[in-house]
Amino acid sequence: MSIQHQQHKKQAKRRSHSAVAVETLVKIVTNGVLSTVALAALVNLFPYYWSQQAQLQSVQTEVKQAEAQVKQLRSNLSRSFDPAQAQNVMSEQSAMLAPNQRRVILTNQGESGQ
Repeated sequence: MSIQHQQHKKQAKRRSHSAVAVETLVKIVTNGVLSTVALAALVNLFPYYWSQQAQLQSVQTEVKQAEAQVKQLRSNLSRSFDPAQAQNVMSEQSAMLAPNQRRVILTNQGESGQ
């Protein structure tokens, strides 16, 4: 082998190593940029996530209140249609009394006489 041929082989190896180094550097820079973009996107999403969680909490509270109200209304509805409770419901919703009942009004006699 000639000296020129050996030098040419060394230069080819150097170019090959340089190409690998450049390729690795490009990969590292690209991954770094992608990681930075992903991190920035996550940071921007956190406030949105927190506001959505707050809204969810609010809606869940409203649902619980509505369920309690529905439960109360259902019990009132079933009570209104219960024949055993009909007399009580009528007396609560009107001023009329059953014939065997009398209205009692309590007054404080001690204060009015002085």
